[in-house]
Amino acid sequence: MPRNFNSVLGKGAPDKQEGDIIFYLQCGRCGEKIKLRISRKELQPEYDGESETGYLISKDIVGKQCPNLMRLTAQISSLYDITFQEVTGGRLISEREYRAGSE
Repeated sequence: MPRNFNSVLGKGAPDKQEGDIIFYLQCGRCGEKIKLRISRKELQPEYDGESETGYLISKDIVGKQCPNLMRLTAQISSLYDITFQEVTGGRLISEREYRAGSE
């Protein structure tokens, strides 16, 4: 299900650290929590005519606990703000939810 970044602050909201974009995911099959770090170098530029309007992320993720395929799709503005994010095969979680199981 599509999610707008502005509507999920604090829940599934990626954060930016040292120029990278961080997403926290949970597998929909086994519940494994995954921290996904995306470098700005991995972003695919989007264009409107000849000008760059932002970036696209499309990542396939398989955890360590099961073979379930998760797919992250996100759009990033030219200012590196998340404007759209969607996960299939799992769900976005907050950093707090991610850390809750590892403490």
